[in-house]
Amino acid sequence: MSRHTQIEIVDDLDGSPAEKTITFTVDGARYEIDLSEANAAAFTDALSPYLKAARKTGRRTSSRSRVSSTNAAGAPAKMVRDWAKAQGIAVNERGRIFQSVMDQYAAAH
Repeated sequence: MSRHTQIEIVDDLDGSPAEKTITFTVDGARYEIDLSEANAAAFTDALSPYLKAARKTGRRTSSRSRVSSTNAAGAPAKMVRDWAKAQGIAVNERGRIFQSVMDQYAAAH
């Protein structure tokens, strides 16, 4: 039996297809939101006056430096990806592993 799992990322505000994931920090708490192009533009526009008045406190970090070697399930990302591929579950080669894949991995282990 073969299985094909398709993951669709939706806009966290209105449920439309999302094209961007925006990561931001406020008061020391890190947030991430998936948005359509229109909502991402509205988000950026809303922050624009604050960003213009603010001062940068450090250099921009690359997404590669933010990725941890383990995930919420406590397993190395490579292990989760290898398991997902063996199960026929679609998974990105790099970057964030979708929560649905993590949930499936945790349920299986």
